[in-house]
Amino acid sequence: MAGEAPFSDVHARTNRLEVLVDSVRFLLAGDVVGADNQVMPRTLRASAGGYCYHALNRGNERSRVFHDADDCNAFVASLRAGCARVPMRLIGFCVLPNHFHLVLRPYEDGDLSVWMQWLLTSHAHGYRKRYRGSGHVWQGRFRSFPIEENQHLLTVLRYVERNPLRAGLVTHAQDWHGRAFPYVSIRR
Repeated sequence: MAGEAPFSDVHARTNRLEVLVDSVRFLLAGDVVGADNQVMPRTLRASAGGYCYHALNRGNERSRVFHDADDCNAFVASLRAGCARVPMRLIGFCVLPNHFHLVLRPYEDGDLSVWMQWLLTSHAHGYRKRYRGSGHVWQGRFRSFPIEENQHLLTVLRYVERNPLRAGLVTHAQDWHGRAFPYVSIRR
C-alpha cells in the first residue's frame, strides 16, 4: 500500500522506541535493573568542570570510619594524593568520626566522579588493611551538590567548618583538628 512503511521499518522504529522508553524509565526511577530484569550500569553523575561542589559520604550504617588521628591524617594524605592523580581544587574539608565533607572545584567535566572513586576506593583499601575487616566501609556512593554562586560557596564553607560544633564534638569550630581550608590546588 502506498504511504505505509515496510514491516521492517516499523519494527526497527518500535525497537528504538522501546529502548528509549526503557532508558527514560531507568533515568527517572534511578534503578539499576531494567524492564527486562537485567542489571544495568549506574547512570553517570553530571559534574561540570569549573564549578564548585559540596561532596560528602559517611561510614556504612553510620559507623565510625576515622578512629584516631592516624586515620584522619591518612585520609588527608589521600586527599592530596588524589589531587596529584586527577587535578582538583580542594577548597576546604572537614573529617569527622563517621563522615567527611569536601568543597571541591574540578578542572574538567567528569573529574569529580573519577577523583572521588579513587579517593574512596584507596581509603577503603587502607582501612581494610589496618583494621582487617570485610564489607563496605562507606554507606554508598558519595553525594555531591553543585554550589551555585559566591554567597552559596561561603554558606557551604561555613556549614562544613561548623559541622563538628553542631555535632557537639567541640565548643568552638576552630578547635576541631580534622578541618582545613587549605585551597590545595595542583594544576596539570
